[in-house]
Amino acid sequence: MLNLAVAARRTLTASATKSTNTIKTLHVYDHCPYCIRVDLYLGFNNISYSRFVYGYGNLSGPTALTGKKLLPVLEYEKDGTRHCMTESLDIIEFLTKQVGIPAPLPRTNRKSLVEWEAKHKPNVNDLTRPRLVSGQIPAELIDFATQKDRDYAISKYEKSGFSYEAARNRESEALEECAKSLQRFEEKFLIGDGKSLHGGDLYGMDDIIYLPDLRKLTIVKGLVWPKKVRRYVETATKDGGVKLFDDFAC
Repeated sequence: MLNLAVAARRTLTASATKSTNTIKTLHVYDHCPYCIRVDLYLGFNNISYSRFVYGYGNLSGPTALTGKKLLPVLEYEKDGTRHCMTESLDIIEFLTKQVGIPAPLPRTNRKSLVEWEAKHKPNVNDLTRPRLVSGQIPAELIDFATQKDRDYAISKYEKSGFSYEAARNRESEALEECAKSLQRFEEKFLIGDGKSLHGGDLYGMDDIIYLPDLRKLTIVKGLVWPKKVRRYVETATKDGGVKLFDDFAC
């Protein structure tokens, strides 16, 4: 069985730049779309890096980094002093401006894509959240390896108004709606061979923003994928050095 954390734990090699910033570790959850944004950005640029994955119920580990249970966190050193930075887009900007990794193509902010995501996201949550806490996921997915991790997720999202029971009850509806949503994505946003949302061979911020939630859906067994969308997800995540959840699908 694939161990996502071990497979992705590498050492950063951005020494070709003259930056005084030395990257130590990217701290993440494997299921977190915001964390995966940074993974993809580094992977698209062929940058190797040290990556540490936490259980979702681990409060002390992430909190020790910045005072908050908030990931991703980029840990780096400057002039012998350790620093930690949060927020995926801030991290990407820092790596671009202060470390010298090439900037991705800018986000297009297409209204139609933003509106599509807003309608698509609830189905992603309804299909993935119950699965992640079901206890059927092998321990290789460190985020939810223990009952403590699963209990934390349930408590967190129920407090925010999410109903696991309602999500389970509408699974068939969510599967159908999600399949239709993916079909719309294929028809409206995958241009040409569909390698990038920017319409060419180069990946950009649109891919970094929207690909993580598509990747998350690979944990859903029985979801009907349009061929072009599935090819895009498989190719882009491979190019970004990010593993899919196919081995954990349930």
